[in-house]
Amino acid sequence: MGTMLFDGRNRVRYTYSRYGYTRGGGKTWHGGLDIEGLDSTTIRMPWYNGKEISGTVTRARIVTDKSNATWEWGYYVCVQLDAKQTPDAVNFLYFCHNSKNLVQVGQKVKSGDALAIMGNTGNAAQAAPPFAHCHFEVRATATGKGLDPTAYAGIPNEVGTYGKAAVDADNDSEEDVEMTKIPGIDASHHQKAIDWDAVKNSGKVRFAIVRAGYGRCDDQVDAQFERNYSECKRLGIPVGTYWYSYATTVAEVKTEMEVFLRTIKGKQFEYPVYFDQEYEAGILALTNAQRTAIVKASLEALEAAGYYAGLYCSRDWINNKLIASELSAYDLWVGDYTSAEPSPAVLPYGMRQVSSSNSFGVPGIPADAVSGFDCDYAYKDYPAIIKGAGLNGWSAASGGGSATDKPSTGTPAPTLTAGAELKLQRVSLYVSSSAKNAAGTKTGTYYLWSAEVISGRVRITNTRANVGKAGQVTGWIRVSDAGVQTQPADKPGTTLTIGPVSSGDRDTIRGKCQALQLDALGLYHETEAGGMYTITVGPLSGGDVATLKTLCEQLQLVEMGLYKER
Repeated sequence: MGTMLFDGRNRVRYTYSRYGYTRGGGKTWHGGLDIEGLDSTTIRMPWYNGKEISGTVTRARIVTDKSNATWEWGYYVCVQLDAKQTPDAVNFLYFCHNSKNLVQVGQKVKSGDALAIMGNTGNAAQAAPPFAHCHFEVRATATGKGLDPTAYAGIPNEVGTYGKAAVDADNDSEEDVEMTKIPGIDASHHQKAIDWDAVKNSGKVRFAIVRAGYGRCDDQVDAQFERNYSECKRLGIPVGTYWYSYATTVAEVKTEMEVFLRTIKGKQFEYPVYFDQEYEAGILALTNAQRTAIVKASLEALEAAGYYAGLYCSRDWINNKLIASELSAYDLWVGDYTSAEPSPAVLPYGMRQVSSSNSFGVPGIPADAVSGFDCDYAYKDYPAIIKGAGLNGWSAASGGGSATDKPSTGTPAPTLTAGAELKLQRVSLYVSSSAKNAAGTKTGTYYLWSAEVISGRVRITNTRANVGKAGQVTGWIRVSDAGVQTQPADKPGTTLTIGPVSSGDRDTIRGKCQALQLDALGLYHETEAGGMYTITVGPLSGGDVATLKTLCEQLQLVEMGLYKER
């Protein structure tokens, strides 16, 4: 990990991306640096001239009311620095235009902690062309003028690319991986019984994505899946998987994902687990919104089961058959056979399928095969990301080992009481009790902030003095990672009253409740008066309460007193 906002290379693309009077012919002020992560999309808490710094998140939200100037920032995070860490006047750091925020108000953060995912929300979406980046701004006061950010950004206020490309975990040579461009193949029963020894020995590929199956029946598992998976494991070829879909409704895709999850249960994948949506007649008959809803339901199901989920589709499909902006939180594996390299800022591919005719010349295809290998490039170090987060069957707490192998230390587990001391080793950290993906990992000594267990997770803090204090929660970890044994203590029965809110906020909240299936359970109710809506949701479990409270914080409803629990 470096000392810049993004791991790997950080880029200032345009002259007007710089801080200062860099727009409108030198007449228009730009209060920060627009920085792109070329090898990672995770925005991290920066350093000050290489020195570790810390602070507290004071804002993590999106403002949709255009009478408030901060709407231009889209999703943004503000961190107030702890006192007397730096010699300058800076007290507040802003990270803007995010596609997703990974932290909550009141959370303590320090250099290197994950804050958000790079995006182009707010007025960045209106740029020509739009490109994903982080508008990074530093201020003396929360509403003051932007100050020089370079000591914190770790790069100069000049157009250029800074830092070194990320290197794949299996090879130390930076020259071998140009721009984190890792070659691989994807395969299914169409290639019959592949000679995987020949594939491995060719040295032409560094990963494989194998089809697990298709449709919604248990007998539709790919005929070569078990063999392809076991051969990759035997030879040490990093592997991912995908499921080809025929679903035309959300209900159908949920059934498909149940079969998919049964098929891959107990296996470990170094590469993502993908949902494949293509040109089937029933799917083509749907609207973009309907197709997008199916994709979201599939990826949410995979994430909820502990997998790093992604979407496979063609370039035409993501551009013209889906609402791409609603899928920005997920990785894309895109079939794109054009000669030009994709721009990760404009269309952020995690992986690209570049050929369906074995353009890499990989051996091992039997003579009776129906087709050759599809060839791919990965643009991220997926094994490091997935193992580090403890996903796809891996355990972050055991350094990327099996999630079922928990080494015994011989030390009695701490009692589940507030203030209990915990010794953590690369434990997955979550921003809430219900967050699907880990925001990062933690190593070192921490303390239980309280003994309350919600959705199998507990809150931790970094000093014993902070136990139980409001605003001093470092984050959430799994009870199993804390080394304590207890029964989940979710507290069903909480009912939320939200409002009165505008129709726009009503639609946002209702959409989240529909995603949680609360409306289908009869737990969502609303009343309208004068064009404003009052929403009642419940009774709810602790996990659903946390999810909706986070959403209301992003909409500023909590701070306006429009969110109540009982």
